[in-house]
Amino acid sequence: MKLLLNYPFGCKDQLPQVDFLTIEEAFQNPAGVEAVIAPGGFLRAENLDRLPDLKWVQINSSGYDMLDLNYFRRRGLTLTNGKSIFCVTVAEDVVTKMLMLARQSRTYFKFQEERVWASRSYYNSSRSLYGKTVALIGVGAIGSEIAKRVEGFGMKVIGYSRSGRPAQGVEKVYTGEEGMKEAISQADFAVFLTPYSPETHHLINKTTLGWMKPSAYVINVSRGPVCDQEALASCLKEGVIAGAAIDVTDPEPLPSDSFLWDIPNLILTPHQASAGDIIDQRADELFLHNIKAYLEGEELWNLVRF
Repeated sequence: MKLLLNYPFGCKDQLPQVDFLTIEEAFQNPAGVEAVIAPGGFLRAENLDRLPDLKWVQINSSGYDMLDLNYFRRRGLTLTNGKSIFCVTVAEDVVTKMLMLARQSRTYFKFQEERVWASRSYYNSSRSLYGKTVALIGVGAIGSEIAKRVEGFGMKVIGYSRSGRPAQGVEKVYTGEEGMKEAISQADFAVFLTPYSPETHHLINKTTLGWMKPSAYVINVSRGPVCDQEALASCLKEGVIAGAAIDVTDPEPLPSDSFLWDIPNLILTPHQASAGDIIDQRADELFLHNIKAYLEGEELWNLVRF
């Protein structure tokens, strides 16, 4: 089999039956190129049109909102994503953000920079995770990994999804608009994990934030446009919610003059939630499994149904 490889892969020597090609090699001799492993930016129609025998596309990222799924449907292409590459590191990042928000880490970092020993003046402002409720808005691989980790803190985990199907480690999964309201209103931490689509555009807005307890926190590690940033800023300043942490913004990079930089109860990270030293290893595991599965006609991991 011929495979266009446009992403690091350290297990090529275990697949002698596969002819791994660069972009240039595949475009020069496209006959028989059945598969592509590449970032979403490459997977545009003008590139894929040059591969008439293409059957399977493996995107390296969890999100695939940049892809034209109608094009994939028309061509009958199979699509798999990279959610299993990043689910552990994103889950770790979410728990880190929960702890930073609850323990007032940003305040203490500021004290350290200013060489201020705050003694016990902020002692009662710190909160424990024990007994708190996490609402996962979008329950999937990342949500399951979050649930595993927060169980050790003694937290309750609920969720929301369009299907309402039960999920590992999640006590109850709600569905429908009333279900979302029920989940968010219970949350001490509402964690948004949804893919981006027209339906999830500005899902974090004044209405959904208004459902939350004043002591609650929002964490967004999905996509920037899922959040109405002006609404979030307003609710943070007015005390509608206690704080927020976001790894994604709209636009990215976030301009240096954005109002978001100046909000004291907001933690910002530059789309790095998935980062970690295990990424290459997990990518190799996914790609190796899926290539073997494709060759043998077996089930692919992370199949996207659209």
